[in-house]
Amino acid sequence: MTIPGARALALKVLFQVLNNYRELQASLDEHLQKVAGDEDKGLITELCYGYLRLKGRIDYLLSLYLHRPEKLPPKVRLILGLAGYELLFLEKIPAYASVSWAVAGIKKGFGRGLANVANAVLRKVSRLDGYDEGLFKQDNPPINIFLSRYYSCPEWIVNLWLKAYGQEFTRQILTQSIARPALGIRIDDSDECFDILLKKAADRGIILACQPPIIALRGPKSLINQLLQHINYSRQSYAGQQVILALEPETWPEPIWDACAGRGGKTFLLYRLGRKVIASDVHPGRIKGLKGMDSRLSADIPYFVGSALEPALKIRPPTILLDVPCSGLGVISRRPDIKWKRKPGHLRDFTLLQRKMLHCAARLLPSGGELIYVTCTLNPDENEGQIERLLKEDKSLHLVRTFQTDENMGLNEFFFGARLRKLNFRSSES
Repeated sequence: MTIPGARALALKVLFQVLNNYRELQASLDEHLQKVAGDEDKGLITELCYGYLRLKGRIDYLLSLYLHRPEKLPPKVRLILGLAGYELLFLEKIPAYASVSWAVAGIKKGFGRGLANVANAVLRKVSRLDGYDEGLFKQDNPPINIFLSRYYSCPEWIVNLWLKAYGQEFTRQILTQSIARPALGIRIDDSDECFDILLKKAADRGIILACQPPIIALRGPKSLINQLLQHINYSRQSYAGQQVILALEPETWPEPIWDACAGRGGKTFLLYRLGRKVIASDVHPGRIKGLKGMDSRLSADIPYFVGSALEPALKIRPPTILLDVPCSGLGVISRRPDIKWKRKPGHLRDFTLLQRKMLHCAARLLPSGGELIYVTCTLNPDENEGQIERLLKEDKSLHLVRTFQTDENMGLNEFFFGARLRKLNFRSSES
């Protein structure tokens, strides 16, 4: 198969992600190193993220004109899907160009017969309005089926949300899950630099939200890049940092052990706030990334490879931050591959792991210590349910507060957080 340029690379990335279970951004980073022009890099990124966000909607519209689409070779289905994304949602690409590359690629790899089918199907799809809800209601489906089709989300996730949150909130979640997330920025320079950026961004009307030292921006990429010139900053999910600020980290007892530090987003937010932090993660690669960030910011944060389940600390840290592994259903807009990889059984596995981590951390806390629990998912069993269970099983813990991202902010991603305190003997008696 000889599909030229950006489409060929996009198809490689998507095939790896959907069939070999590679992480989307990791696969993109690897392949984009081979691309010279920024325009091609931008198109490849748009094709991959856009297609994965709307794959379910595209698959349904293609199925209107295909007999047993599941019988097609996976690569043919992927070519049809990517061309369908261009036809339905990318106005700047002429329809004939999208049909042409897809049909030529299928003909080269799979023969004239499938190429003729592709040509006929894509020409019909090109006449559709991909935003027309009526197309997805023609057979009067139940509400969960319609929502799954139109909002490009597996039916089991839609059912989970309908049961947990009701129809109105579920539709809000789904709407935001197929949109681009806000650009989150943490300013690593002084408060004065933050104020300067804030004023410039406000003058241009591109501020979505702000809470020093973080800001969420929405506007043209060129304008944002221009504003960020000569400023020391880190790109980091606004909602993911907001959940930490909402739990009042300035009052957490020190040192704070970030036991699931990842690449250090929350670690360095705490450092930026002047807090004393110790960081660890079970994955050596993430610690390597944390080390690089530590060097860039000239920070001095102790870090080590280690699991929150088997802490290798010589002290009992007075604050333990658990940004736990979770199903990630709150950040589908940023990681759209998640919804096509997760299965219901994965949620059970995550809840069991989270429960173990919570109990280990609770046992390690000294009296008066604090346990901070964070997820990036929308699943009551992983969020409120975990906290309720822990409080029933460990009477020494007291819930200080919980937080969940406000859906009305339009950040297009959702985090949950809880802050618990371990009572000392005297206060537990009272």
